[in-house]
Amino acid sequence: MELAPPRGTLDLLPPEGSRMRALYDRAAEVARRYGYRYVETPGFEATELFSATSGQTSDVVSKEMYSFVDRGDRAVTLRPEGTAPVMRAYLHRRQQLPTPFKTYYLTRMYRYARPQSGRLREHRQFGVEVFDVADPTADVEVMVVGDVFLRLLGLSRYEIRLNSIGDGTCRPAYRELLLAFLEANRDRLRDEHRDRFADNPLRVLDCKDQACRAVAADAPTMLDHLCDACREHFEAVTAGLAEEGLAPVITPTLVRGLDYYTRTAFEFVSPGSRSSRALCSGAVGTTGSPRSSEARPCRGSASGWGSSGSRSRSGTRGSTRPRSPGSTRSWWGSAQGGGTRPGR
Repeated sequence: MELAPPRGTLDLLPPEGSRMRALYDRAAEVARRYGYRYVETPGFEATELFSATSGQTSDVVSKEMYSFVDRGDRAVTLRPEGTAPVMRAYLHRRQQLPTPFKTYYLTRMYRYARPQSGRLREHRQFGVEVFDVADPTADVEVMVVGDVFLRLLGLSRYEIRLNSIGDGTCRPAYRELLLAFLEANRDRLRDEHRDRFADNPLRVLDCKDQACRAVAADAPTMLDHLCDACREHFEAVTAGLAEEGLAPVITPTLVRGLDYYTRTAFEFVSPGSRSSRALCSGAVGTTGSPRSSEARPCRGSASGWGSSGSRSRSGTRGSTRPRSPGSTRSWWGSAQGGGTRPGR
């Protein structure tokens, strides 16, 4: 019998287990400081929950989910992301919960992908969610929470990248404009985007391939085609961040990969890291219950920070001195959206 853990997973024995526990404690400390309360959801859900909310063309649904049919002939999936399960739980008991609903989780996620440094098939994630609020201050708050958390770990060499991806009012027209541009530049695209960009054209903007990046740099931007409501929202977010002493880098090619995201999209990125992988990322979401005939929409903000384990050595209890940007490469996530903050 093979004694090593399954490919893409880790055993966290002492002292790594203690370091992870310390990260959990610090994450919970920051979340509670800003009024978020702890939530747990099942480790597996009906597959429909993710396919209906994330979108059939998203990488999560099309490539990365651990899905199977159980002995009761039910299609179930190990949790690949945090927002949809928490939203399901909230909608199930919405009448008994406060509005807005602010919660956080510390849990495990599962994504089937080629294991690599800082990205395993099982990872731990800290996320915060704000439901039933469309105010831009919610977006600002979750970014502030991210800034506070990273600084509590002793990190400071990162930038906040910010964009708006519009909503159901303005994004459809922009999508058609982008499709026309990509069709005219099809020969410049590489691999799957050349043949499949029509399924999800916004994903071309976020592609890491250099040829696709060159096309994205020339593409029309969502920021230039926002409706009045989305533009006002984006301007309020940037103003709110300025009030908090945060100076985001406006990044027109920044998008999110799940269908329920709208308006604000952001990432915390360490430019000095080898891959410039996001330390944290997120966007505003609008969704409803996939099982409900009414499918009541519910706007909210969410964010997440994930760790694959052994490389998450950015601090232990009692020490907030930074190591180096490289020691945090395994932190990533998806998110959006007050307390006192560490000095900048």
